[in-house]
Amino acid sequence: MNVTKAKDYHGRWLDVTAYDSELNSNPLAISDIDCLEIYTGNAKQTVYYFSHAFGFKPVAYRGPETNHRDNVSYVLKLNKVCLIISAALSPSDEIAAEIHEHGLTVKNIALEVPDCEGFYYEAMRRGADSVEVPTIFEDEHGYIKRAGI
Repeated sequence: MNVTKAKDYHGRWLDVTAYDSELNSNPLAISDIDCLEIYTGNAKQTVYYFSHAFGFKPVAYRGPETNHRDNVSYVLKLNKVCLIISAALSPSDEIAAEIHEHGLTVKNIALEVPDCEGFYYEAMRRGADSVEVPTIFEDEHGYIKRAGI
């Protein structure tokens, strides 16, 4: 068994021992790209652009009207392509800091993988930096397992 130590995004040491996946012989297999999250300074203008230039349709919204006071996000779909357009509404929001430092940027690329833990631990073993350990998020509609590298 190959034992490796690596630091996560917050500087904590993780044991990234080689992970043997029962679900997939290739632990870094990617089934699909689920969506991209784009940070922008003006969400409404960016949504307008993607809608009119490329034909994306808004399908979901999160913002002050849904009790999210610091930022706003729109989900856009075009066939199987999903974009999340997010912008800060408060200068103290993390999105504002990212926009100030990088400008318009792709913040997240959500990949659909057969084995979340297997993918995460193999990526860590190969030198990736951890942002989030595999975590389950669940509600009345089901659950997702998410990890960040």
